[in-house]
Amino acid sequence: MNRSGNIYNVGVNAKDTWRHLGAFETAAAITGEKAVFNAVIVIKLSPLPGENQLLRAMSAMQRRHPFLRCNISRRRGRRVFVPLNRAIPLYNREINNDTDWIPVAESELNTPFRDPELPLVRLVRLSHREKEAGELILTFHHAIMDAPSAISLVNELLSKNPEHVAATSLPPPAPEKGFPRRFLAPWGKITSLPFLFRSMAEELPGALSIRKKKASPRNNKAWIHTATLPEAVSRELSRACRRRGISLNSLAGAAMLRTLHAGNGPSGKKRRRHISFADLRPRLSPPRETDSLCCSISMLRLTLSLNEDTSIWDTAVRLQARIERALSRGDLFSSVLWSPFMMRALFMGTGSRMADSALSLSGPVDVPESSGNVRLLDLHAFVSNFSRGPEFTAQARMFRGRLYWDMVFLESDMNRRDADTLAGDFTKMLKNAIKEDHAGSG
Repeated sequence: MNRSGNIYNVGVNAKDTWRHLGAFETAAAITGEKAVFNAVIVIKLSPLPGENQLLRAMSAMQRRHPFLRCNISRRRGRRVFVPLNRAIPLYNREINNDTDWIPVAESELNTPFRDPELPLVRLVRLSHREKEAGELILTFHHAIMDAPSAISLVNELLSKNPEHVAATSLPPPAPEKGFPRRFLAPWGKITSLPFLFRSMAEELPGALSIRKKKASPRNNKAWIHTATLPEAVSRELSRACRRRGISLNSLAGAAMLRTLHAGNGPSGKKRRRHISFADLRPRLSPPRETDSLCCSISMLRLTLSLNEDTSIWDTAVRLQARIERALSRGDLFSSVLWSPFMMRALFMGTGSRMADSALSLSGPVDVPESSGNVRLLDLHAFVSNFSRGPEFTAQARMFRGRLYWDMVFLESDMNRRDADTLAGDFTKMLKNAIKEDHAGSG
């Protein structure tokens, strides 16, 4: 059953347009036009809420969050957010096995938003034939939401009284409106020119070092692979990072690079590029609340020369040093301001890819274990990869004491078996980092 496209009143008055897209929102929109740029959240609940209950919850969230009731259009050559008076599409499907949600999630990752009359979000309700538990698969265009927004939505879905929320008529302003003074318009991009020149200088050697392979076709498909480290292993890995003064984000990024390097790179030194993401909300003026639903992230592209003889901890130290240096220069803000230009250049190029790997790691996920009689059993998140995207991407989070790794690979880069092998090598490298830490401290 499909409950999409029904006209319904969200309870607020909307104008014909809201505002122009911000810089990173524009970059995400460009990516979505050239390929697919979706984020997918998989929520396993027991018992699975009924259709009417979900419709009420989604209606309440649409009243509160303007980006859940909009699309993107062009007015006078610029992209703008256009308000809609349409319900979030809800699709019902019945499945047989606990893993049947995986091909559905892959399909959602690979299916673009093309209907201008519908919101940039949709929901699939997966019920099991013989179980009360089931999955909700929430898909949204990355131009309107990011990982912190998704966690906020999960909390609202589990709210006991989702209907009792205040209505909001207009979306939040673009993140760059709250940047530090030297990055504000009209001089922000001029201030950020050194960042652009550094990025361009790194582009050629970075592109040459990225895997020698024909660029992925635009109509590629994504494989997903999930891995969860046991609570004891996750705790020990976190302790090892604290002992060494290394962030888990840096260690995981180093593990991704070294896994790729060991798998398909020649021995000796080789330049590899990694993308690390950060939430801009606490860095804005004034800071934004974590439940502000929008796309308020930035990315850092970092280049390292790897050597197979070095320790993973050495790689993590060097990666963290580059992250800290980039943060001190304000590259988080510069990256946002120049992101539309860089994405256009990327898609105009012939064969270059953004990076070898990309990681978005969230801290402990603060969501309730239950709401009334509904229990949250599992939580996964994935982001579409695309024609010029990295070879190895992952969304990661600490959830109930365990580290979750939700990885995406491209069919054009490898088959599912190779993807599973690469994911296994990555988690093995993280476990070996614990052994290496124990040996070093012993």
